[in-house]
Amino acid sequence: MVPARHAAARTRRWPVLFLLLILAASLAACDSGAAATRSPAASRTASTPAASAADSSDPAASVDVLNPSADPAAATPDPAATPDPASPDPAASPSASAPPGAADGCTGTDKNRAFFATVAAGVTWDVYCPALPAGWSVVSGSYRLSSGGKLDISYKGPGGRTLEIREGAFCADPSNGCIADAPDRGAVPFGDRQAELYTAPNATSTAVVDRGARVSWAVDTSDVDEATLRVFLAHLIKVE
Repeated sequence: MVPARHAAARTRRWPVLFLLLILAASLAACDSGAAATRSPAASRTASTPAASAADSSDPAASVDVLNPSADPAAATPDPAATPDPASPDPAASPSASAPPGAADGCTGTDKNRAFFATVAAGVTWDVYCPALPAGWSVVSGSYRLSSGGKLDISYKGPGGRTLEIREGAFCADPSNGCIADAPDRGAVPFGDRQAELYTAPNATSTAVVDRGARVSWAVDTSDVDEATLRVFLAHLIKVE
């Protein structure tokens, strides 16, 4: 038989245990509610690794620094940075440069002037170049130093005008001097020489020195009036 005092003690402990059970249940319910109300973003932050600094969604970060051409912008040439290729100067084939003052007044570029100086240094006859007004430029040119030497250079001017100079042993036919038949207009200056002027009805003219000789000089023009041509001929420069 259980003593009366022990039975009373057990009776007093039941309310205490009951209260503890209720408190524990309440705490569990609160923790569960807090977990249920936790934000989805916070949950993802905890489970998603940090984004890489070279995220492929960033175009700037996708450039391969070891291969810069992988950048589409870098692979596209800048038209402004691409130098245009210079057109070859047909009268600039000689590589020698003109001595100071030798052909400074000749129409054209420095290379055109060097062209005349090179021929003058390589032949025994006088070389002449034109001093044309603005708007005239070299079209083509060639020379030969062997077999007596010869020079041929042509120019274009405003309104389709043309001028061609032939010098040296350019003609192998002494019968006509390689000059087209045309009415003789008489003597005209040719630098420090005298020439004969031939003008055809089709507005072409030729001034020639020593026609038919082994070495001769000729200036052919088209659409250049006689008065203007006389001025051009008078201002021909002898290249020293």
